[in-house]
Amino acid sequence: MLRHKSLMLTVFLITVLSFIQIGGTVSASPIYSDNQVPTMTSNTSPSGIASASSEYDHLSRAWTGFDSQIGNSHYWTSNTNKGWLAYEFNTPKVIAKYTISPIGLNGYVNRLPKNWTFEGSNDDVNWSILDQQTNVTTWLDGTKKEFTLSNTKSFLKYRINISTNNGGTLLSIGELEMMVDKNAVQAPTLTAVDVNREIVLNWNSIPNAISYTVKKSTTTGGPYTTVADNVYGTSFTDKAVQINTAYYYVVSAKTVDGESGYSNEATATPKGNVTPPQVEGERAILVITLNTGLEKEFDLSMAEVTAFIDWYETKALGTGPATFAINKHNNNKGPFAARKAFIVFDKVLSFEVDGYNVK
Repeated sequence: MLRHKSLMLTVFLITVLSFIQIGGTVSASPIYSDNQVPTMTSNTSPSGIASASSEYDHLSRAWTGFDSQIGNSHYWTSNTNKGWLAYEFNTPKVIAKYTISPIGLNGYVNRLPKNWTFEGSNDDVNWSILDQQTNVTTWLDGTKKEFTLSNTKSFLKYRINISTNNGGTLLSIGELEMMVDKNAVQAPTLTAVDVNREIVLNWNSIPNAISYTVKKSTTTGGPYTTVADNVYGTSFTDKAVQINTAYYYVVSAKTVDGESGYSNEATATPKGNVTPPQVEGERAILVITLNTGLEKEFDLSMAEVTAFIDWYETKALGTGPATFAINKHNNNKGPFAARKAFIVFDKVLSFEVDGYNVK
């Protein structure tokens, strides 16, 4: 009986210790995947893109740092003692761990990295530093080094950016591997498109997601502000946008295990293109529907209608005055020299033009 209770207690402790308390929520401890970079046979095969700051010769191409082998002709070498080695995935990933293997040849540890940063990017221009290592000198042939990250953001491209090696005239890496945390909540993959002066967002469904949070910025890379929280579907339309302004969006998923990192950053710019109505006749009835549902009707000459349409199209493209004055003509009741209705661009939901001829 005592042995049975001891066994139950051991199982209980193992179960409890397999979780870590983070920020008030219970989150499974990391379980790292296999290498997410496929075994490369060229800089673009079988998938993704391997690249480097430089390649010493045809036997030291970038992809040889991702070919799942070490030794002769199976390691990347730069032209100098510093540089970077990168891999771009087909879809964004949240890399949580990376490993570096020596080149597998005795006497070349002085080529290996000493000081570096591990970085991620979604546009190959703006890079986020995810890890920084200094004075790494204890390399042994045949022994890889492992480095874990606290990264929660998904990136398309990752690189190791080496500022100093261990004293050699050239820089080499036998193999660079990247892993994800299989226990981490997966980040969505996001798209954004401009539809009728609004930004429509769509993303894939995340297993066991309770809801999603949408954030945006007018600057790539953020900082982001929350647009919508507790979104229960996999799409969202942002109507609070300005014409000809670029917006950058990210989405995160919430599950009982916690919240994912950000999705890839998706961008769109509302253009506000308007197809002008083709109307025949000497005059026209212009009916303007406001966003409150109120309709305003005007009997105007075709020249006045054309002027209104020109104003609307120009303002939709981001230029011109915010209001347009329409002469009320025969509706000028009272002791007034003239009466005009001022239409505010942002209040117009739609308009209709019905042309007619004067007999």
